[in-house]
Amino acid sequence: MEKGKILLPIGIALLVVNLILTTLLIILALPPLTRVNKIVTTMEQVLDLELINEDTVGNIPIEDLEIIMIDDQISVNARSITTNKNHVLRFSVGFTINKKDKDSKRIMTLMAEQEQYIIAQIRSAASFKTYEEVITNVGTKELGKDIANHLNEVLNTNVIVETIFREYIYN
Repeated sequence: MEKGKILLPIGIALLVVNLILTTLLIILALPPLTRVNKIVTTMEQVLDLELINEDTVGNIPIEDLEIIMIDDQISVNARSITTNKNHVLRFSVGFTINKKDKDSKRIMTLMAEQEQYIIAQIRSAASFKTYEEVITNVGTKELGKDIANHLNEVLNTNVIVETIFREYIYN
Protein backbone atom coordinates (compact mmCIF):
# COMPACT_ATOMS: atom_id res chain seq x y z
CA MET A 1 0.00 0.00 0.00
CA GLU A 2 2.86 2.37 0.69
CA LYS A 3 4.06 2.11 -2.85
CA GLY A 4 0.61 3.05 -4.19
CA LYS A 5 0.45 6.12 -1.94
CA ILE A 6 3.88 7.30 -3.16
CA LEU A 7 3.36 6.56 -6.88
CA LEU A 8 -0.01 8.32 -7.13
CA PRO A 9 1.31 11.81 -6.23
CA ILE A 10 4.39 11.29 -8.42
CA GLY A 11 2.20 10.28 -11.36
CA ILE A 12 -0.08 13.29 -10.87
CA ALA A 13 2.95 15.58 -10.57
CA LEU A 14 4.42 14.19 -13.82
CA LEU A 15 1.07 14.65 -15.56
CA VAL A 16 0.83 18.29 -14.41
CA VAL A 17 4.46 19.01 -15.46
CA ASN A 18 3.80 17.39 -18.85
CA LEU A 19 0.65 19.50 -19.30
CA ILE A 20 2.52 22.71 -18.38
CA LEU A 21 5.45 21.93 -20.71
CA THR A 22 3.10 21.06 -23.59
CA THR A 23 1.23 24.35 -23.10
CA LEU A 24 4.50 26.31 -23.03
CA LEU A 25 5.70 24.54 -26.18
CA ILE A 26 2.51 25.45 -28.03
CA ILE A 27 2.57 29.05 -26.83
CA LEU A 28 6.25 29.57 -27.66
CA ALA A 29 6.35 27.63 -30.94
CA LEU A 30 3.16 28.98 -32.54
CA PRO A 31 4.37 32.49 -33.55
CA PRO A 32 7.57 31.27 -35.31
CA LEU A 33 5.61 28.53 -37.06
CA THR A 34 3.10 31.12 -38.26
CA ARG A 35 5.95 33.19 -39.75
CA VAL A 36 7.42 30.11 -41.43
CA ASN A 37 4.01 29.33 -42.88
CA LYS A 38 3.80 32.85 -44.34
CA ILE A 39 7.25 32.50 -45.91
CA VAL A 40 6.41 29.10 -47.39
CA THR A 41 3.11 30.43 -48.75
CA THR A 42 4.86 33.42 -50.32
CA MET A 43 7.49 31.19 -51.94
CA GLU A 44 4.77 28.91 -53.26
CA GLN A 45 2.99 31.88 -54.83
CA VAL A 46 6.21 33.14 -56.43
CA LEU A 47 6.96 29.72 -57.89
CA ASP A 48 3.40 29.40 -59.18
CA LEU A 49 3.72 32.80 -60.89
CA GLU A 50 6.91 31.68 -62.64
CA LEU A 51 5.27 28.45 -63.77
CA ILE A 52 2.26 30.36 -65.07
CA ASN A 53 4.58 32.69 -66.98
CA GLU A 54 6.46 29.76 -68.55
CA ASP A 55 3.23 28.03 -69.54
CA THR A 56 1.83 31.12 -71.25
CA VAL A 57 4.98 31.69 -73.36
CA GLY A 58 4.14 28.78 -75.64
CA ASN A 59 0.53 29.92 -75.92
CA ILE A 60 1.28 33.37 -77.36
CA PRO A 61 0.77 33.41 -81.14
CA ILE A 62 3.86 34.52 -83.08
CA GLU A 63 1.98 37.47 -84.57
CA ASP A 64 1.50 38.84 -81.04
CA LEU A 65 5.25 38.92 -80.40
CA GLU A 66 7.62 41.77 -81.16
CA ILE A 67 11.39 41.70 -80.93
CA ILE A 68 13.35 44.60 -79.49
CA MET A 69 17.14 44.44 -79.96
CA ILE A 70 19.69 46.25 -77.81
CA ASP A 71 22.30 47.74 -80.13
CA ASP A 72 25.27 47.69 -77.76
CA GLN A 73 27.39 44.65 -77.10
CA ILE A 74 27.40 43.77 -73.39
CA SER A 75 30.50 42.49 -71.56
CA VAL A 76 30.40 40.75 -68.18
CA ASN A 77 33.13 39.12 -66.10
CA ALA A 78 32.50 35.50 -65.23
CA ARG A 79 34.76 33.84 -62.65
CA SER A 80 35.66 30.21 -63.10
CA ILE A 81 35.04 28.04 -60.07
CA THR A 82 37.64 25.46 -61.08
CA THR A 83 40.54 27.75 -62.08
CA ASN A 84 39.55 30.85 -60.09
CA LYS A 85 40.30 33.00 -63.16
CA ASN A 86 38.15 35.73 -64.64
CA HIS A 87 36.72 35.22 -68.11
CA VAL A 88 34.83 37.68 -70.27
CA LEU A 89 31.38 36.99 -71.63
CA ARG A 90 30.30 39.25 -74.51
CA PHE A 91 26.85 39.13 -76.00
CA SER A 92 24.28 41.10 -77.92
CA VAL A 93 20.79 40.68 -76.67
CA GLY A 94 17.20 41.32 -77.63
CA PHE A 95 13.84 40.60 -76.12
CA THR A 96 10.59 39.08 -77.28
CA ILE A 97 7.72 41.26 -76.12
CA ASN A 98 4.06 40.27 -75.94
CA LYS A 99 2.64 43.24 -77.86
CA LYS A 100 -0.96 42.32 -76.95
CA ASP A 101 -0.21 42.99 -73.28
CA LYS A 102 -1.61 46.31 -72.04
CA ASP A 103 1.82 47.24 -70.72
CA SER A 104 3.75 46.54 -73.95
CA LYS A 105 3.81 50.06 -75.43
CA ARG A 106 5.05 51.56 -72.17
CA ILE A 107 7.79 48.96 -71.83
CA MET A 108 8.92 49.26 -75.46
CA THR A 109 9.14 53.05 -75.11
CA LEU A 110 10.93 52.75 -71.79
CA MET A 111 13.44 50.25 -73.18
CA ALA A 112 14.22 52.54 -76.12
CA GLU A 113 14.56 55.67 -73.98
CA GLN A 114 16.44 54.05 -71.08
CA GLU A 115 18.70 51.67 -73.00
CA GLN A 116 21.75 52.29 -70.77
CA TYR A 117 19.71 51.52 -67.66
CA ILE A 118 18.44 48.31 -69.30
CA ILE A 119 22.03 47.34 -70.16
CA ALA A 120 23.08 47.95 -66.55
CA GLN A 121 20.25 45.69 -65.35
CA ILE A 122 21.26 42.99 -67.86
CA ARG A 123 24.83 43.16 -66.55
CA SER A 124 23.50 42.93 -63.01
CA ALA A 125 21.53 39.77 -63.79
CA ALA A 126 24.41 38.19 -65.73
CA SER A 127 27.05 38.95 -63.12
CA PHE A 128 25.76 36.21 -60.82
CA LYS A 129 26.71 33.47 -63.29
CA THR A 130 29.97 31.55 -63.21
CA TYR A 131 32.09 30.73 -66.25
CA GLU A 132 31.11 27.07 -66.03
CA GLU A 133 27.43 28.03 -66.15
CA VAL A 134 27.62 30.38 -69.13
CA ILE A 135 29.54 28.03 -71.44
CA THR A 136 26.81 25.37 -71.53
CA ASN A 137 23.59 25.44 -73.54
CA VAL A 138 21.55 24.92 -70.38
CA GLY A 139 23.46 27.74 -68.67
CA THR A 140 22.83 30.06 -71.63
CA LYS A 141 19.09 29.32 -71.48
CA GLU A 142 19.11 29.90 -67.71
CA LEU A 143 20.92 33.20 -68.21
CA GLY A 144 18.28 34.26 -70.73
CA LYS A 145 15.48 33.36 -68.31
CA ASP A 146 17.25 35.17 -65.45
CA ILE A 147 17.67 38.32 -67.53
CA ALA A 148 14.02 38.31 -68.66
CA ASN A 149 12.76 37.66 -65.12
CA HIS A 150 15.04 40.35 -63.66
CA LEU A 151 13.90 42.95 -66.19
CA ASN A 152 10.25 42.04 -65.69
CA GLU A 153 10.75 42.49 -61.96
CA VAL A 154 12.66 45.78 -62.26
CA LEU A 155 10.18 47.22 -64.77
CA ASN A 156 7.21 45.92 -62.76
CA THR A 157 5.70 44.04 -65.67
CA ASN A 158 5.38 40.59 -67.19
CA VAL A 159 5.52 41.65 -70.83
CA ILE A 160 9.07 40.38 -71.59
CA VAL A 161 8.56 36.82 -72.76
CA GLU A 162 12.05 35.73 -73.73
CA THR A 163 15.67 36.85 -74.08
CA ILE A 164 17.28 36.40 -77.47
CA PHE A 165 21.05 36.20 -77.86
CA ARG A 166 22.23 37.52 -81.22
CA GLU A 167 25.94 37.04 -80.41
CA TYR A 168 27.32 35.02 -77.54
CA ILE A 169 31.10 34.90 -77.14
CA TYR A 170 33.15 33.82 -74.13
CA ASN A 171 36.87 33.33 -73.58
